[in-house]
Amino acid sequence: MSTSWQVSGVYAGERWTVVQSPSVAPDGWLSDEVSRLEELWTGTDKDEAAREVTEILNDTAELLADPSMVLALVHWPMSVPVPCRVRVAVADADALGLEEWRGLGYEVDEYPGSSLGPGIHCHATRDEVVHGWPVHVSTSIFAFTNAIGSVMLIVESGVRDAYLATLLEIPRLLSGLAVSREDGEAFVANPVAGVSRNQADEWGSVSNA
Repeated sequence: MSTSWQVSGVYAGERWTVVQSPSVAPDGWLSDEVSRLEELWTGTDKDEAAREVTEILNDTAELLADPSMVLALVHWPMSVPVPCRVRVAVADADALGLEEWRGLGYEVDEYPGSSLGPGIHCHATRDEVVHGWPVHVSTSIFAFTNAIGSVMLIVESGVRDAYLATLLEIPRLLSGLAVSREDGEAFVANPVAGVSRNQADEWGSVSNA
């Protein structure tokens, strides 16, 4: 996209890490976060957990080198260091339409509950090989579009339980998420043709207006 965007309204709990880009992270951020997370792992080898968490956070931080990625978070919903990654990305207004999402293997539903405005929820699973191991990856993409651009919140994990636990928290996250241009103009999504409901028409049909 041709403009810069800022993200606000994200209030992460103790089981969330807001990942810092290596270019702006303060000294000691990574080691401090690994130490903080140690309290979450019960019955787990602390040194091994620290190595796993460090690798996960470093891999996630590398994603922020992509200028389309404006926010990266890691959710740790389990008693072992198994993550679910959540990212916010921006794209052109015509990045992907309904048929393109479906053509990529996603099921598409309406998502009306975001502070960004009406959008869609695209969800799919796929098989991948990660570090030499077969992984069944679950992905949800919450996409919002207007005439200027698109905002996507991407949820992804190779562990089904971690993925489902994170999805339970996404409505809260999306209810506060705000994205704005560098000039301060807030992003507000347009209804999605063929998916978004017209609430005025629905009210009229119920009231026989």
